[in-house]
Amino acid sequence: MEKNLEEALLGRKQIDIELPAAAFNDKVVLVTGAAGYIGNELVRQLLKLSPRLVLLVDRAEGSLFEIDRKLPRQHSLPLIGDVTDGEFTEYILSKYKPSVVLHAAAYKHVPLLEANPVEAVKNNVFGTYRVANLSGNHDVETFVLISTDKAVRPQSVLGATKKLAELVLTHLQNLYNTTYLVVRFGNVIGSPGSVVPIFQEQIRSGGPLTVTHRDMVRYLITVSEAARLTLKAASIGKKGEVFVLDPGVPTRILDLAIKLICLAGLKPFKDIDIAFTGIRPGEKLVEELTDTNEFIRIDQSILVSTGEHFDAIPELLTELRKQTSSYNVTAVRHLLETITSCCYINGLRSYSVTSSATSS
Repeated sequence: MEKNLEEALLGRKQIDIELPAAAFNDKVVLVTGAAGYIGNELVRQLLKLSPRLVLLVDRAEGSLFEIDRKLPRQHSLPLIGDVTDGEFTEYILSKYKPSVVLHAAAYKHVPLLEANPVEAVKNNVFGTYRVANLSGNHDVETFVLISTDKAVRPQSVLGATKKLAELVLTHLQNLYNTTYLVVRFGNVIGSPGSVVPIFQEQIRSGGPLTVTHRDMVRYLITVSEAARLTLKAASIGKKGEVFVLDPGVPTRILDLAIKLICLAGLKPFKDIDIAFTGIRPGEKLVEELTDTNEFIRIDQSILVSTGEHFDAIPELLTELRKQTSSYNVTAVRHLLETITSCCYINGLRSYSVTSSATSS
């Protein structure tokens, strides 16, 4: 997406996030989910910073091929594989010995994950655990998890799995010397399946544009801002920190729809209609960027806090692994609701999960 269009939709200038010049100089960096929208931008930004090698890991062979053929081969290497596969992840960590791992691989679409909670847990929770734990075993210096504002007091399967992934890192931080970090941001404007490309497609089709609720608001950032926040965290972060980009005032989705129609030279509700379809399962009316922990502003737009601890993580993972292995959808949903309730009520300190599991 063109920068001018992004800024027109955001209603602000892009945030300039400065990176230390030598942060990744001569380093081997592993990017999971490298064929995705954010992963691709991470690779592009990294290659400007003189790394020795960037490892592009993704299971989407076609997308990986398209990205790889446009990159300088001497500094990048495509690796087809799934980070939930322990043998594959062990192999690449052993062979290439990256000093930095940027974990962008995840499922992200709220309605799909509401309908597929077991696969959401396998990928977002156990995929993160697998690559993060092995990174600790292989003395990776820095591991960064790309999370979401939906992990703040989560109300969806996506939010709950991402919150669990964050908590997994705070658990592992006590076991290894690796610096585990989290970056958390809102909706990345222009990403596939997000609201802007959908609205653009609906405009081309003559409408209507579908908005779930008149008062639905989201924090919007560009993919460049998302990537640079991730790289900033990797370069300056201290153990257990959570980085949040503050993009200012959230955007009302209805206003975004109206703006896109006008930018197309059309009149809202006359040339192109807008239909209100109702909030979908798992969606919040208003997202939040920060939770109960105190965040410190380290510059105009970046907030940093220490990640929360949840004493029952090993217990919860054991029960989740048991229920996902048997594909007990009801029990998995119940366990995710447990962590969601805990986020609201118990302050993420301790919670008994084994008694909460629903038998098949």
